[in-house]
Amino acid sequence: MGLFDFLRLGGPIDSSGRLDVEPVDDRDRTASDRELAGVVQTTPRWQRGYDVLEALLPDVDDALAEEGADVYRRMEADPEISACLFQIDSRVLGRDLEWSPPPGMEGDPFAVEVADYVGLVTRSELDLRADLRNLFRSKTRRFAVGQLVWRPGDGRYGEPVGTWVPDRLIAEERKNFRVHRTGTLLARRAGSWRPLTPPLGDMDRKFVLARYDPEPDRPEGKSLLDGIYWSWKLLRAGGGLWLDLLDRFGVPSIIALLDAIGDPGDPEALSRAQALADDVTARLAAIESGSSAALAAKSATTVDTGGSGKDFELFCTFLEKRMRKGILSTTLTVDLSDVGARAQGEVSEREVDRVAQWHGAELARTVERSLGRWTALARFGDRARTAFPRASFDWRTTASFEHYLRAAEAGVPVSREAFYTVYNLPRPNDDGDAFTAERVTATTASQEPEVSFSDAPFGRSPTGRPRRRTTPTS
Repeated sequence: MGLFDFLRLGGPIDSSGRLDVEPVDDRDRTASDRELAGVVQTTPRWQRGYDVLEALLPDVDDALAEEGADVYRRMEADPEISACLFQIDSRVLGRDLEWSPPPGMEGDPFAVEVADYVGLVTRSELDLRADLRNLFRSKTRRFAVGQLVWRPGDGRYGEPVGTWVPDRLIAEERKNFRVHRTGTLLARRAGSWRPLTPPLGDMDRKFVLARYDPEPDRPEGKSLLDGIYWSWKLLRAGGGLWLDLLDRFGVPSIIALLDAIGDPGDPEALSRAQALADDVTARLAAIESGSSAALAAKSATTVDTGGSGKDFELFCTFLEKRMRKGILSTTLTVDLSDVGARAQGEVSEREVDRVAQWHGAELARTVERSLGRWTALARFGDRARTAFPRASFDWRTTASFEHYLRAAEAGVPVSREAFYTVYNLPRPNDDGDAFTAERVTATTASQEPEVSFSDAPFGRSPTGRPRRRTTPTS
């Protein structure tokens, strides 16, 4: 008999050897449903079972190495992942990159001059949005490389003629580069890896290297997608994989399968989890990523036997939410139109803003320590080392129209021009075209409103008369 034949899942084993499993109580309530209801509940055992399963699957680095160099591109193309990444990219790349003097030198004339020069040159010479988009891919691809091309200046920015100014930043293919443990960028040349940048190379102020969360044993950095690889892989595999596993282990639904391994303190559950992980690994290895054999999870049809179809839908939703939370730290932003109240949506938006600001600060720091410093050194020489400018994205937001009106009503001076430029209200052509509605003041219950029909037609009395209340006689 199989490992799963002796599970105690609330039902006996029938004569065929299969399990008669009772439905899991909260299968109709997803994690978002519980969040919306404001109820704090413990993690269902089947979800803990998935955590155990994922922990027993092969190491992510080994699996990614077998997938090939383009695995991150394929993950970025996934609709769910792409939508989450767009939430971050649009928040960061849609803002201006500002340059300012270093902290403590805001009033220093030389520091202000350096910051203004770097900001003027980079905004004028480079296509910053496109160039930063390439460097920003380091968050999902571990690192990104850009080659900076210089040209002699002609004095248009106040620099001496012949001063080197950045002309363009060329995006390089990641597969042609590696990162040494010292931080040196290596390039493939004639079948070998040649050091380019210091400290091992001599090509200073030439290649911009952006890395995401590098560590001593991983100098090239990590990917934001590493933590969701298995969720993406299992969701991409489709329903056929799980139908085979259910038939293999004689369990009627995915939830029951994962529920059976959700107790980490049970040695038998751990043995079953290891067997399941080995089987999942073998079956995934047989599915070529991107091939026609791999069915999309949402388009896959399953036979609804004992609730397996419903459980498969619940399982897919669970994997999607894991991917969203792994990227955005929240699950409500992408599908806010379907679930979530306004207050929770605003909280989710603020959480995504914080995530985007963190990524934006890392990108600004990379540009600051490379492009900003190199441009300053080319113009001002070693003097600039005392006043390297600071780069940051402008995270200031425009006040809502409601806040604008509240400030005006509270007596706070606000700009009248903002009505037409910021909030895009129609501007009147002249005084005769202007229209201003009179404020309507509510009357209290204790006041008797004055009723006047002086302009009323049809010969009604000019003064309103109260109705006479008649009492019927008995």
